[in-house]
Amino acid sequence: MKLQNRILLILVLTFVCAFSILEYTQFQNTKKNVLESMRQEAKNIRSLLMSTRRIYHQQFLDSEIPLNEKTLGFLPAHALSRISEDFKNWTDYPLSFNNVSERPRNPGNAADALENEAIEFFRKNRKSTERFVPYESKEGEEFYHFSTPIYTEKYCIKCHGRLESAPLPVRKLYTEAFDYKVGELRGIMSIKLPASRVNTLAWQHFKVDFLIQLLSFLFLFFILNWLLRHYITKPLATLDTGLQNIGAGEYTQPLESLNGELSTIDGSFEQMAAKLSEREEELKAKSNQQTAINTILEIAQRNIPVEEQLKSILDTLLSNIWLHAQARGAIYLVKEGSRALTLTVQEGYADEILKSCATVPFGECLCGRAAETGTVIFADSLDERHNITYDGIKPHGHYCVPIKSEHQVLGVLNLYMNEGHKRDKNHEEYLIAVTNAIAALLERNRQRKSIEESRDRFDLALKGADLGTWDWDLVTGKVVFNERWAGMLGYDLDEIEPNLEAWKRLIHPDDLSFVEKVLNDHLEGKTAFYATEHRMRSKSGEWVWILDTGKVFERDRNGRPLRAVGTYLDITERKNMEERLKTISLTDDLTGLYNRRGFFTLAAHQIKVSYRQKRGIYLLYADLDNLKEINDTYGHNEGDYAITDFSQILKASYRASDVVARLGGDEFAVIPVGREGDVLEKVIERLQRGIEEFNKKSSRVYKLSVSTGVALYDPASPCSLDDLVVEADKMMYREKRRKKEIKKEIK
Repeated sequence: MKLQNRILLILVLTFVCAFSILEYTQFQNTKKNVLESMRQEAKNIRSLLMSTRRIYHQQFLDSEIPLNEKTLGFLPAHALSRISEDFKNWTDYPLSFNNVSERPRNPGNAADALENEAIEFFRKNRKSTERFVPYESKEGEEFYHFSTPIYTEKYCIKCHGRLESAPLPVRKLYTEAFDYKVGELRGIMSIKLPASRVNTLAWQHFKVDFLIQLLSFLFLFFILNWLLRHYITKPLATLDTGLQNIGAGEYTQPLESLNGELSTIDGSFEQMAAKLSEREEELKAKSNQQTAINTILEIAQRNIPVEEQLKSILDTLLSNIWLHAQARGAIYLVKEGSRALTLTVQEGYADEILKSCATVPFGECLCGRAAETGTVIFADSLDERHNITYDGIKPHGHYCVPIKSEHQVLGVLNLYMNEGHKRDKNHEEYLIAVTNAIAALLERNRQRKSIEESRDRFDLALKGADLGTWDWDLVTGKVVFNERWAGMLGYDLDEIEPNLEAWKRLIHPDDLSFVEKVLNDHLEGKTAFYATEHRMRSKSGEWVWILDTGKVFERDRNGRPLRAVGTYLDITERKNMEERLKTISLTDDLTGLYNRRGFFTLAAHQIKVSYRQKRGIYLLYADLDNLKEINDTYGHNEGDYAITDFSQILKASYRASDVVARLGGDEFAVIPVGREGDVLEKVIERLQRGIEEFNKKSSRVYKLSVSTGVALYDPASPCSLDDLVVEADKMMYREKRRKKEIKKEIK
């Protein structure tokens, strides 16, 4: 799928999710607003009823109408239940209202179970002025109950005070509802409203809002789509093309102009490409240096004349595409006892050059200047220094590199370059390393000294590449190492025994079997080269990562290896960087525990081990209680402190070998490696004690609490890691629900 289509798909999914969430939220808000409107309506009805009740009550008292069974119905408190019943004859709206009491004088004012709950609520919550709760009728219909307290007022005491102080008609008619005091709760105003109206009105509002917001979302979607294509998708596609070019090694390909904020990336991208190009060139240089040295070591083992060895080396250089050299070049050697260069081997020389450049005095032309000064001479064209020429000579440049042994010039390597070729530091370092190797080769062939002396000269060639060497005689079993090989491990050369067993003893036990297999495969002719990355113990006891490469250069008639030569390169820094990157990707930044990715990586391994060993393991799933309340009440910084505090308790409760991780938010997981069931219970108890001790000593404004769940992985009935986590999670939530039920019972 193209980048643009992926972004468009993500945009569509984001819009759909956002729109769905918005509409759901809007519907809930609309429903909430309608409910609040209904609540306000109930408050208005209550205000009307209470004001009517009070005025008519006082009017009844002020008019001194005699109170008897016939006039009793004029009292608002008695008439209100009858008014509520008659109200149903005037409207289809199933609303009911009444003033009720737990000690009514009129049976029509007796509180039902729901109203008694409200009376009890106001008795316990004197400051509350209203109560609005949903309930379901006996018929299964949903209603909302709105209630407000009715407190005894001063004028009420006349009829509801002490029995002996009440008017005679009241004493004759009633035996209930006496002994009230001013301000005492006497009952409630009860209003019951149907819940069906809430959903009806909410849905009507929702349909209108849905259409408006849908059109707005579509318009916004098309605008964002255009903006994304213009300012993000197109620039990202440009960046993708640039990254593909970098992946293909095309570091010089410029980016198209980027739009908007991404326009600042142009320069940074060019700088990154330039740095990558430089780094790749450096890596190529190192690789080419090591390859060239290995090749020269192989050539040096051949029982052929020195001219043939030099010709093979020259052919190797000219075939190296990385150098960008023409298929022309030569190696000159210093004529013994003179200050002149003699053409020894060449490739692609014209007849005129073969004649005029057969002998070149020191200081003459470019090659002579390199021999004279002992430095690299570079030319990007036929300049005034190129004083040996002929008619029809084609434009070109040169690298003339002196072949030196210590301070003595032994010859010059001459390569032809295309005109305009730019001088390259990596190329020069590579050619210097090659000429150093050639110098060592010349010294060995000229002087025919012992293997140790010859190896000293090869060390000069390897010095620039920072490589150690080894030479293994498989017939005698003797292995000759150079000083750099020993120095990589902190040893002096005389501290290393010259045999294979000494080498094996230094290899990390976990790497030895693999290294031996790779080496044996090469000795048996199954691979062209021997190459491994493994750890070796240094003199200080530290482990050093080594890139070990080599090749068998001599075999007998039956193909049995007789001699192998190779190199060593210290790659510890690269390995450490890889390990640091791996650790960062598996660790939670806040707590230092494993993150979700680290947990699933290590837990999957433990499950495999458990299955292989037929031994069960446990997974402990822990959830920090009340983290949301801590965040909402004290802030997210305090929430982070709660998480880190609990992480420290976990670290103290478990071993370093156990897998302890924070999966995200307030969720943690632990696999106690090698724990048995009875031991696991003790560890859980230790965890709870750790929390209790922390809460006793802590100055935090809250107390830590955790819910845990445990699941067993049984090799006899294996399951996936995901299923194991789900099971532990269920156990944890079962405990969390149990805590809530206990808390509710306590309340």
